[in-house]
Amino acid sequence: MAALVPRLLVVGHDLFMVWLCWQALHHLRYAMLPNPPSFPLWSPEIAVVVVAQGLVFWWVGLYRGLWRFASVPDLGNILKASLIGLLALALGLALYNRLGSVPRAVLVMYPFVLVGLLGMPRLMFRAWKDNQNADSKNGLALRVLILGAGRASEALVRDLRRSGAYQPVGLLDDSARLQGTKLHGVP
Repeated sequence: MAALVPRLLVVGHDLFMVWLCWQALHHLRYAMLPNPPSFPLWSPEIAVVVVAQGLVFWWVGLYRGLWRFASVPDLGNILKASLIGLLALALGLALYNRLGSVPRAVLVMYPFVLVGLLGMPRLMFRAWKDNQNADSKNGLALRVLILGAGRASEALVRDLRRSGAYQPVGLLDDSARLQGTKLHGVP
């Protein structure tokens, strides 16, 4: 049960972001009108959107990843879920009310705004966790010099920073073209 709570929080977060995206895009669409129409906080139309997008999130496998390790492939998965979700909610709304009350601008912008609303919290959480580990052990971290500045060194710097046990202070490489450059802020 305890392992289920974080997963439910993530699902709740994502469904709230779907609702927020739908609301914000409708308000943005009508913001410039002198008398904008009122848009309810909850309606059957919004329920169709949230349910359709939630089912697509589950179908695409969005909840198999961990926020702690969110990365560019996860953003690609979110983009895929948003685009497929757009098709699903357009189909659902077409069956519900023939897309009668949905501005086309909302449909065009929806997947891209949703990617931002879902991706940014994940990446910010990862950055926070990475910095939290590094900061908590920073005073006790052993300073290390890394030999080489290739792909393996990049992965090593990232892993050492994440663990917090070691603090990379420099990279030593025999390539003249790498002199004066930095890798993840390490000279």
